Order: sequence, then structure tokens, then C-alpha cells
Amino acid sequence: MTPQVRDLNSDRVLFKPVASSWSADGSTWTGSQVRIALRKYPGDQPRPSLAAWVDCEREVAWIEGSETRLALDQLEAELERSLLAGKPER
Repeated sequence: MTPQVRDLNSDRVLFKPVASSWSADGSTWTGSQVRIALRKYPGDQPRPSLAAWVDCEREVAWIEGSETRLALDQLEAELERSLLAGKPER
């Protein structure tokens, strides 16, 4: 199943990758923010996995280790760029 972040109060999906090849290795909640450890099949990218944060209250996201905040609809494209760039996990 493709990972997703859903607002249970409104039943609105805040983030769900379009590509079904994403999987979540785990998630950790801190208040209104969730850290999602992600990988993409097949695992032959320069960077095998990465983590993204989603701030559900502010409706922004970022790749762990980056200061750049993204609109939620921009997160998947940035995940793809980060995987292919081979940036190390922090």
C-alpha cells in the first residue's frame, strides 16, 4: 500500500505519492509533525532511502536535513530529486 498522511478530523489526504512504488519503512509523530522513512522500488537509486517530514498543522513538508519547506503537492517531486541526486541521509 502506498504511504499516506491523512487528517483524521476532516478525512482529507494531506500527502500520498502518485507513484505506487513508494513504501514507508516507519513513521514517528511529534505533535502535528510526522517523520516518514521512505524507500522506492526498485532500490537501485543512488540513495536507497530517505526521510521526509510533514507538518500537518502548517501543511508543509521537507526532506530531512534540508531547510527548504515545500507545499505538500511538491514533496513527491523533491523526494525523487533527492533519491536520484544521491544526497546522504543525515
